[in-house]
Amino acid sequence: VTKLDPAGTVQWHSNLGIVGTFSFLQYTDIDASIPGDVVLSGVRITDKFIKLPFDDVVMLRASDGTIRWRKTATASTTRDQGLLTSVQRGPSGEILLAGQTDTLGHGFLPRVVVMSANGAVQWHASLDAAGMGDRTAIDATINATGQVTLLSVPSPGAIPSVRITRLDANGALLSDVVRGSSGGRALLSHPNGEFWVAGAATGDPAILRYDGTGQFIASHGVTAAAGQPGTMDRLVVDPQGTVHAVGTREAGSPTDLTLLAAFDPSGAELHSQSLEGKPPVLVDERFGGVDIALDHRGNPLTLAQSPVAGTGPFQLIVTKTIEGGIVGTSYCGPAVPNSTGLPASIELVGTADAGLNNLSLRLSNLPVSTFALILGSRNQGLVTQVGGGQGTLCLGGAIGRYVGPGQVRIPDAQGAAYLQLELITMPQ
Repeated sequence: VTKLDPAGTVQWHSNLGIVGTFSFLQYTDIDASIPGDVVLSGVRITDKFIKLPFDDVVMLRASDGTIRWRKTATASTTRDQGLLTSVQRGPSGEILLAGQTDTLGHGFLPRVVVMSANGAVQWHASLDAAGMGDRTAIDATINATGQVTLLSVPSPGAIPSVRITRLDANGALLSDVVRGSSGGRALLSHPNGEFWVAGAATGDPAILRYDGTGQFIASHGVTAAAGQPGTMDRLVVDPQGTVHAVGTREAGSPTDLTLLAAFDPSGAELHSQSLEGKPPVLVDERFGGVDIALDHRGNPLTLAQSPVAGTGPFQLIVTKTIEGGIVGTSYCGPAVPNSTGLPASIELVGTADAGLNNLSLRLSNLPVSTFALILGSRNQGLVTQVGGGQGTLCLGGAIGRYVGPGQVRIPDAQGAAYLQLELITMPQ
């Protein structure tokens, strides 16, 4: 588990310290929606050949990644019995787990477990999938009254379909709806009372909307998919009700496979684009290989595999996209060329609405392995060869320096650096 600051700098790594001669986690999911906590779920494989599975739920401290507690929900001599695939935090801090139960030769049933914040099981249920074939609950949500909604899909190779199942706070069935010709990989409870599914419609990346009873409303495609097959994998909603989704398309260059899209509460696409990165080789085709989260200002961060050639370990790439565009008017340029032979530049990106507090500085053409000290002022200026150097200072009047924790930046391999601003604490 890795925690990054808003600028992408690693704050800590946490090795979960699984004991065993050969052990690892599969089908992992993570939730950090409650401040101070990070909860992780997965299937712990403890033997290289027999592959005995254990359902693991781990609670970490968000401050440093140390393990607060670890629970093993089930243990089995069959590979898939009790498999967990999803973890969510409820409004009261409860932990909602979804997955499947192996009925020992009679197929797989969608499974749900509700635990307290300290890991005690409150209730669990396996749902009868009679007449629908093997199915796995791959995502779930829980509301303020304890009502649970499950998204389940069939086993790999079966005809795609989406099943939305609603349970009351005690696990009793409220409704159960299946829709064919669609695929689903993630479920979202929207503030407008609808359920949104990231997946596919007739093979193309799409978002599917369902009403509060699980009845299908509509599907919405992704313009950036350009008519190519694929799927949307994960989705999140911001406080304004805008849904941000990430997925993949199956055609295009190796660096142009990840899709990022945003939709308003009615399902209308606001924008979509392709990002660098691709999904890693998946253990199971039912689960997406890319993920998405929002920072505290509503900017999406996506996770994918970097398209690095070679036979070594793959690399993960985290991309932060700023909602909005270029802000302000440039002046005092171009700069004097630096040791790269190019003039450095600085841009302000985000939104000009100060109340949203969503502005970032984007620096480019900087020498690598140097320090970028950012200055700011209310006034423009023009001082050449400032401090006896070759550069030009384009500020006047009182000048503030960004020297707080994490504000002095180090350019990356492309000579770029970024700083997300706090408008209420700008240096004077």
